[in-house]
Amino acid sequence: MKRNRSILLALGLLLPGLLYVSSQASESTLPDGQQVQCEDKGGQWNPLKTASAGQCNLPTLDAGKICNDSSECQSACVAEGSMLPGLHTSGICYGWSLLESECLNPVSRGVTQGSTCDE
Repeated sequence: MKRNRSILLALGLLLPGLLYVSSQASESTLPDGQQVQCEDKGGQWNPLKTASAGQCNLPTLDAGKICNDSSECQSACVAEGSMLPGLHTSGICYGWSLLESECLNPVSRGVTQGSTCDE
């Protein structure tokens, strides 16, 4: 009985450490299924700086289509080039689902909104 108690005590002390090491190894060696799915769809995987997850930036089907408002696009309606805010113009549908790491000039109801840069 004393021997069984010693074995149980040893397992109780070792098991949490073994589980921790095992979970750490599996997290780093398993491929990220979301990233693979994203890239299979032609997307670009953007890892996040502060988290272990990332974001999928998918190409849009209406990229380059003439638009007057983002409601006409899968992503956003943007003016080509840099234009001052308040100008009446048409834009084009942006080619990616995420609006990041780009300087874009949104067009809303046919009017430029001014360039914004997201980093």
